[in-house]
Amino acid sequence: MARSHARPLGLATGLALLAGASLVQLLPRLPGPGLVLALMALGAAAWLLLPAIRALAAFALGAAIGLWAGAQAHAVRIPFDCEGRPVAVSGRVVGFPERVDRAVRFEFAADALDCGDGVRRAARLRLSWYEADVLPEPGQVLSFTAVLKRPHGAMNPGGFDFERSALVQRIAATGYLKSAPVVAPGGGGLQAWRWRFLQGLRDQVGDDSRSGLVAALAVGAQSAIPDDDWDVLRATGTAHLVAISGFHVGMVAGLAALFAWLPYRLFPVLALRIPRPRMAAVLALAAALAYAMVAGWSVPVQRTAAMIGVIALARIASLRFSAGDVLGMALWVVLLWDPLSVLAPGFWLSFVAVGWLMACLGGGMHRPGIVAGFGRAQVVMTIALLPLGAWFFQQGSVVAPLANAIAVPLVTLVLVPVTLLATLLYVLSPMLAAPVIDLAAGLAHLILECLRALAALPHATVPIPEPGPVALLLALAGAAWLLMPRGVPGRALGLLLMLPLLWPPDTAPGAGEFDLHVIDVGQGLSVLVRTKEHALLYDAGAAMPNGLDMGEAAVVPTLTARGLRRLDRLVVSHRDNDHAGGVASVSRAVPAVLEQRSDAPGGPTCIAGERWTWDGVRFEFLHPPADFPYLGNPSSCVLRIAAGEHAALLPGDIPDDIEARLVREQRAALRADVLVVPHHGSASSSSAALLRAVQPSLAIVSAGYRNRFQHPSRAALARYERARIRVLTTPDSGMVGVRIGPLGIRAVTSERALRPRYYHEGS
Repeated sequence: MARSHARPLGLATGLALLAGASLVQLLPRLPGPGLVLALMALGAAAWLLLPAIRALAAFALGAAIGLWAGAQAHAVRIPFDCEGRPVAVSGRVVGFPERVDRAVRFEFAADALDCGDGVRRAARLRLSWYEADVLPEPGQVLSFTAVLKRPHGAMNPGGFDFERSALVQRIAATGYLKSAPVVAPGGGGLQAWRWRFLQGLRDQVGDDSRSGLVAALAVGAQSAIPDDDWDVLRATGTAHLVAISGFHVGMVAGLAALFAWLPYRLFPVLALRIPRPRMAAVLALAAALAYAMVAGWSVPVQRTAAMIGVIALARIASLRFSAGDVLGMALWVVLLWDPLSVLAPGFWLSFVAVGWLMACLGGGMHRPGIVAGFGRAQVVMTIALLPLGAWFFQQGSVVAPLANAIAVPLVTLVLVPVTLLATLLYVLSPMLAAPVIDLAAGLAHLILECLRALAALPHATVPIPEPGPVALLLALAGAAWLLMPRGVPGRALGLLLMLPLLWPPDTAPGAGEFDLHVIDVGQGLSVLVRTKEHALLYDAGAAMPNGLDMGEAAVVPTLTARGLRRLDRLVVSHRDNDHAGGVASVSRAVPAVLEQRSDAPGGPTCIAGERWTWDGVRFEFLHPPADFPYLGNPSSCVLRIAAGEHAALLPGDIPDDIEARLVREQRAALRADVLVVPHHGSASSSSAALLRAVQPSLAIVSAGYRNRFQHPSRAALARYERARIRVLTTPDSGMVGVRIGPLGIRAVTSERALRPRYYHEGS
C-alpha cells in the first residue's frame, strides 16, 4: 500500500519558484553576481532552516537561478568588435537545415570561434549560406569563414521578439558564410538519423503539406510545414497539435506501460522480483524519454517528460502524490533544467493548459465518456488559453472549439499512432515503413483539408489588440471564474472581466493632432500616421522571395496591436522592394484604400498638389508632379502632414537632386518639426540645403542593424550633427513614435525604451 509523503517540492513551492524566475526577466539590466549569490544563499538557508517559509525561499531560489541563467545566456553573445568582419569557425551542424530561395539556413554549434582576441569560443550560431549547392546535414562537422553579428531583431508592439527567442536558444550570433565549408570526418548520431528520416519522407511523399505535418509529429521538424499551412493551423487554433505536444508524449508512455504485460506473460517468475506496476512505470518513463529525444526536447515535451518521471518514480518508490504536486514537481524539474524557458510562450501555454485540465477534469475523462471528455477538454482549453493567446499572438480563433473537436481525436488517436509506427518501422527498414508513411501522409492531407475549410469561413479569426498587463490579469481572473465548478454563483460574469481584451484603452490622438509611428522594419520603411478617426500607412517594408516578409512580421502586428482593423489610405512611395514588398501582406490582413497611378502600376500613389484634411490635420503631397516619369527613388512620394503650424515630412528615398528641386521650388512648404530621414540616411541624401529648409528638431532613420549599405552613412549623420538635429534610428530605438499637435511635438517614444529588457540590444 502506498504511503503518504511530505512534498516540499509541490505545487506551492513550484509556483513560487516560477514567480521568482519570471519576475527577474523583466529587469532592464542584470545585477552583479554578488546579488545572485546572496539570493541563492538566502534561499537555501531559509529552505533548510525555516520550513514554514519554504515558498518564500523557493521564490528567492527562482530569482537566483533566473538571474544566473540570464547572465550566462547573455554572455555567450559575440563581442561587438567581432561583428561585421570575417572570422574562422568550426563545429557541428545542429537542427534541420532548410533551403529558402537561393540560400540555406541552418544552426551551427561552433566549438572554435576566434574573434581575433585569442579566445576560442563555443557558440551557437544561426547562419545563411547563399548560393549553396548542397544542404549541410545535421551532425556534419564543418569549417568555414563567416561574417557575424549579435542577435538583433525588429522591435514593434505585437511583433515577434527575436532577441528574447535568441536568448532562450542561446544563439550567440547570426550571420552568413563567407567561404564554402570544408567537411571534416565525423558526424552521425541521433540528429543525422532524424535528418535521414525527414529526407526519406520527402522523397516518398513530396515536400508539401502532408510530409510537413508527418515530419513535425515524428521528429519535431516544424520548419517542414509550409507557411500556408501554418496560417491555417493558427487560424483554427490547432497549431498546438503539430508540435510534439505533451499529450503525444503521454500517449507514448501509456502505450509502453500497457506493453508491460508481455514480459510477465513470457516469464511469470519475473513478478516475484519486480512488481508489474513498477515495470510499467520504468517502461513508460523510458519510452517517454526516447520519444522526447527524437522529438527535439521542446518545452511541452520537457514538461510532460518531467511529469511522467515524477509519476513513475512515485510508483517505483510506492509514494502517493496529488495531481497538483505532480504539476509542481514538473515545474521544479523544467525550471532547474532551464530557467529561461519562462520566456517561451510554449511554457505558459503548456503548463496553464495542463493545470486547468487537471483542475476541471480530475482524474480522467473516461467518466463522462470519451467523446464528452474531449468536448469538455476543448472548452476548458479554449477558455483557459484565450487570455494568453491574446497576450502572445494578438488573435483569437472563433472556429477553434470546432476545429479542435475534429482535429484532436484524429491527430492524437489516429495520425500520431500511425506516424509512430512508421517511424519505428523506418528504424528497421525504409521499405517496411513505406506503406505506413503513405497512410500517415493521406491522413495528414485529410486533416489539413478539413482545417483549411474551417479557416476559410468568414471571420474565422478575430484580431485582438495588444492587451496591457491589467487587462491580461483581469482576463485570467475571468477565465478562472468561468472555469469554477458548477454551483458557483455568477460564473458567467467572468466574461465581463475578459472585455478589456477586446476594448483596449483609446490611445488615438485628439482632434487637430496626429501620431507618427516609424515602424521598425529593418532595412526598409513603413510609417503609420493616425489622426483621431483615420489612419494612413506610408510604405510597408520589404518582403524577400520565400523569406521574411516585414509587412507580415512587423507592420500587420503593429496595426493589430494598435487596434486598427482598416486603413483609410495606403501610400506606396515607390516600387523598390524595401518599401513596397510588404504591401500584399498588409492588404490581405487589413482592408486599405490603395489608389495607384495609371502609368506606374504598383508604384507611387501620389501626385504633387493633392491635399486633404482628416480630423483637423492637413495632408499634402509635394512630389512628384503629374508629368514626372517613374525613375525609382527620384519618383518617391513626398508627403507633408501638418497640425496647425507644426508638421512632419516623409520624403521616401529622394536623392539630393530632387531635394535641391524641392528646396528651389517649394522651400516654404518643406518646414517641419519631424523629418523621416530620406533614403535611410544614405550619403547622397539629407543635403545641408534640405536640412536648412526643413529645420527639423527631430530626424528619424529607418534602417537595418549593420546593414550592407552602411545606412545611415557617417557623412549624413555628420550633417545632422552640425545642424544640431536630434537623430533616432530604428536599430537602436525600435519603433519610434511622435505625437504632434498645434503646440508642436508633445511626446517622443521608442519601443526599446518602453520595454527595456537586459537581453535587448541597444535598449
